[in-house]
Amino acid sequence: MRHSLHTHYRVLAKPILALFLLCHCAEVLGTVSANSASRENRETTYRLYLDADMSNQRAAGQSIALGVKSALTHLAHRLSGVPVELTILDHRGNTARSKNNIAKAAADPACIAIIGGMHSPPLLAHRELINRQQVLTLVPWAAATGITRPEHGENWIFRLSLDDRYAGAKLIAHTVNDQHYRRPFLLLENTGWGRANEITMKSSLRASTADLAGLAFFNWGIRRNEALLLLNQAREAEADVIVMVANTPEGLSLLGAMASLPANLRLPVRSHWGITGGDFFNRMGHAQLSQIDLEFLQTRSRMYEEPDHIVVQQALEAAAQVQDSANFTHDDIPAPTGFTHAYDLILLLHAAATQATLTGHAPNDKHAIKRALERLQHPVEGLVKTYYQPFSDYREIGSDAHEALGPDNLRMGRYDASGRIQLLTLPRGEQP
Repeated sequence: MRHSLHTHYRVLAKPILALFLLCHCAEVLGTVSANSASRENRETTYRLYLDADMSNQRAAGQSIALGVKSALTHLAHRLSGVPVELTILDHRGNTARSKNNIAKAAADPACIAIIGGMHSPPLLAHRELINRQQVLTLVPWAAATGITRPEHGENWIFRLSLDDRYAGAKLIAHTVNDQHYRRPFLLLENTGWGRANEITMKSSLRASTADLAGLAFFNWGIRRNEALLLLNQAREAEADVIVMVANTPEGLSLLGAMASLPANLRLPVRSHWGITGGDFFNRMGHAQLSQIDLEFLQTRSRMYEEPDHIVVQQALEAAAQVQDSANFTHDDIPAPTGFTHAYDLILLLHAAATQATLTGHAPNDKHAIKRALERLQHPVEGLVKTYYQPFSDYREIGSDAHEALGPDNLRMGRYDASGRIQLLTLPRGEQP
C-alpha cells in the first residue's frame, strides 16, 4: 500500500512540477520581453528629413535648417522623450531630386516627418506621392495655395507659412488701400506661382478703386537688358507702382535695372517675399537698394514685435548653441522667415507627439502625431504667435484646415541699411 501511495504521489508531482516550471518560464520570458521592448523604445531614434534647396537660393534652406536645429536643441533633441535627429537632403531647386529625397525618407522606417523648403514646385509635383505614401510633411516656406489642398484622398501636408491665397490680396491692399497707388503694374514670374498670384491680384484690383496699368511675365534667368524693356513697358503704361512676384536671381536683375535708371524714371516696387530667400541684400548691395523704394511681404515675428518674449530668448539661446556663437542675435539669421516658421513647426510637432503618447515605433507614431496635430488640445507659444488649435481635419476640399497662419499674420517689411529686415508699422486701426 505504501509503495502504491508513493507511486501515486510521484505521478501527481510530475505534472505539478511541469506546470510550475512552465509558469516560471513564462514569467521570465515575459520579463525579458518587456525589458527588450523597453530597451527597444529607449534605443529608438526618429529621423526628420529636410528636403530643400541648400545650393542655389541657400539662404532660405540654411535659415530653415537653423530653425529646425535650434528647436531640437531647445527640446534636448527629443520628441516626447524619443531621441530625434535631422538629415538634410539638398534638392538644389530640382523637382526630380526632390522626388528621390521624398522616396528615401518614405523608405526609412525611422522617418517621422519631412520638412519642405522654399520652392513650391517640388511639393506641388509630389503632393499625391506624399499623401499616398502617408509621409507627414511640414512646410515652413513654400507658398503655393494647392500644396495643402489636395482634391481627393488624405492630406499629410501641414503648412506654417505664407499662403498665396492671401499673398496677392495683401500686396494689393497694402499698395492701393494703405499707400493709395492708383495704377499698379504686375510684373510676375512666368510659372504656376506667378500665374496663381495674377489671379488673386486681379481679383483684388477689381474690388478696389485702382486700375490695372498692365501686366508682364518674365522667365527664369532674365538679364538686365530684358529687365529694362519690361520697366520701360510699365512706364509707358503710366504705372505709378510695380507689384512683383520674383525669386532672388530674377529680383536682382529687375531691381538692379531699376536702380540703374535716372531717379525720375524709377518706380516703387512692392514684392512677394521670394526675393528674400537668397543672399539678396548682399548681392544687391545697400548702395543700389538705397536708390529703390522697395517693400516686400513677411509674416509676423515676435523677434521684431516682442523681442523680450521668453520664446524669443529660448530660440536665440538655442541658435547660439547651434552656431557656437556667444554673441548670436536675430540679425545673424539669414532669411529669418524660414527660421521663425521652422522653429514653430517643430514646437507644434513636439506638442502633437506629447499629446499622442508615442510608442517609439515611427510608422505607427506618425499616424498618431498627424491625428494630434489636427486636434491640439493645448496652446503652443511660438515665434510668430500663440497657436490655439492651428490645424483641423481636412474634410472640405480647398479648406484652410492644414494652414497654421492666415491673412491676419501677414506684414510688409523692408531692408534697413545693414540688411536687417524691419517689419513696417501696421496701418492705423489694424490690430496686431
